[in-house]
Amino acid sequence: MKHIALFSAGAVGSVIASFFGGWSAAMTTLLIFMTIDYVSGLIVAGVFHNSTKTETGALESRAGLKGLCRKGAMLLIVLIACRLDIMLTTAYVKDMVCIAFILNELISIVENFGLMGVPIPQIIVKAIDLLKKKNPSEKGGGTMTFDEFIEKYIGKAVDYDGSCGVQCVDFAKMVMKYVLGITPKAIGNAHAYFDDFYEHSFLKNNFLLIKNTPEFVPQKGDFCVWSKSMNGYGHIAIASGEGDTKHFFTYDQNWGGKQAKKVEHNYKYFLGVLRPLDQTAFETSKAIYFPKYTGDSISFSDALKEIGAKNRFDYRRKIAVANNIKAYMGTAQQNIKLFSMLKQGKLLKP
Repeated sequence: MKHIALFSAGAVGSVIASFFGGWSAAMTTLLIFMTIDYVSGLIVAGVFHNSTKTETGALESRAGLKGLCRKGAMLLIVLIACRLDIMLTTAYVKDMVCIAFILNELISIVENFGLMGVPIPQIIVKAIDLLKKKNPSEKGGGTMTFDEFIEKYIGKAVDYDGSCGVQCVDFAKMVMKYVLGITPKAIGNAHAYFDDFYEHSFLKNNFLLIKNTPEFVPQKGDFCVWSKSMNGYGHIAIASGEGDTKHFFTYDQNWGGKQAKKVEHNYKYFLGVLRPLDQTAFETSKAIYFPKYTGDSISFSDALKEIGAKNRFDYRRKIAVANNIKAYMGTAQQNIKLFSMLKQGKLLKP
């Protein structure tokens, strides 16, 4: 009887594997991640009573059934992709679909462990970012870094979406657009970015939802969200990365005035954060500058030589590129600008 059961199971497995074009590494990884996601979701709801997928946070059979149905539907889409590969004589459609679903499952797994209070290693977030880059359906990367954005927009009041005047959500949308390269969509009031997170795919695909806890401190680039209990609308701002478990700092618009500014907050009414999966724009690179020039020369080339730096044209061109001066030809205007930066101690080394 035992041998018959094993033979039957093997036969069924072989038939299923043939339908899916064999068990590739991507397919195996997807099935493992699906299992981990489902089990961790059950633990979050059944043990921690902290699920975001049920109203009470506790285990509900209907929510569990929906989860199984979704995963079954995902496998059907993988099957469709596999058959398309066979029909088109290609070998990438199934893998691309698997990578897209693996990314989705990994984000959900990280969220589940976050709801359990398990610290999320930064390497996992970077792995998610790498998967996003491999998945052509996921687009990211803005036109400036976060530090460049803050330098440009601090002290300004911008109505990004042309709706309801200058609001805190306008500032958040601009960070999405210009720093993360995400096209922002209408969500509603500020609190909805957190409260309705799972209803919006563009949020789920680009952010990790992290609830506030007594030990939590926002990191640089986190989209910090406050409850509607504060004022009926909530509030959203971007963390600077400074703070502790009692106070933290953010860049806010429409807080004590319309203009964007740096604000110190406590944790009253604080719900938690939306953490961008793509962290590259928030990384602080250590800039290295040439020593400040204090001599009497009026020549940029001579000044470089005096401070012990190379002054050949090809090196000056590299200096120009590092300092955002395009198409360097050694013109008087270009050299004057570079020389001015050198005398201020603000000339970056290439």
